[in-house]
Amino acid sequence: MSSERTTSSVPMKWTELHDEIFVREILLIQPWSSKKASPERGEAWMKIATSLNSLETPTFRVTQRSVRDRYAVLEKKHKKKIRDENLASGISCQENEVDLGIDEIITLFHEADMEHERASKEKKRKLEEEASQAAEMRQQSLESFGETRKRSEFTDSEVKTAKRKRSSGSDMVLYLREKSEREAELKKKELEIMQQQTDKDYELKENDIKLRKEAMEVAQNQNNSVLNQLIELQRTQQQQFMQLMRHQQEQSSCMMALLNKLTSGK
Repeated sequence: MSSERTTSSVPMKWTELHDEIFVREILLIQPWSSKKASPERGEAWMKIATSLNSLETPTFRVTQRSVRDRYAVLEKKHKKKIRDENLASGISCQENEVDLGIDEIITLFHEADMEHERASKEKKRKLEEEASQAAEMRQQSLESFGETRKRSEFTDSEVKTAKRKRSSGSDMVLYLREKSEREAELKKKELEIMQQQTDKDYELKENDIKLRKEAMEVAQNQNNSVLNQLIELQRTQQQQFMQLMRHQQEQSSCMMALLNKLTSGK
């Protein structure tokens, strides 16, 4: 049944009840936990659409694209409402569940995107620093090789032909030994850099998991707070209604007593 609603060509009409359930689903799935424009965030929107289409009442006919478009509409309307209130001398209109939810979701998306961008820039900066260090080490190795070759040529020009052959072999052994030592040292430094990067990546991953967990806890607490406010409002309204009913019953009793008294008098 849900697939038929999803593939239907008839456009869906969004009501306030649809928007309320949609906002609750966004707060539950938390698409901002994934990086902007990433496949993971797209999967989160798809999960929201699938969950909505599975409902029987109210009926949804949505796709990944349509739920993202609907959120963009709600975000635009909410921001315009805030601007209008600010222009009207800061007068705040009464907010319903959709307004409260969208305001919270906009804030969570903004904070999460800022954190993802900061982490991406930090990772890029570290990679550039490591590449620069590796290039500098290679340059130092080439310069050492050039100095060794010049020293070998200078020695060859001062000795006799027979000795030159013997010294040439010694210089080659010296050069190969120095080269081997430099390569070993370079390899050691590269391994140290790789290990440092591995440790840093692990630390960043741990921090990212911690931040996501904290963000989920904050979102859950704030969502519970909104729901508690709505429940308290409903309870207050019910109490007021009961008081009104009791008052009406008391008036009815008084009227009946008065009628009985008048009837008895006659």
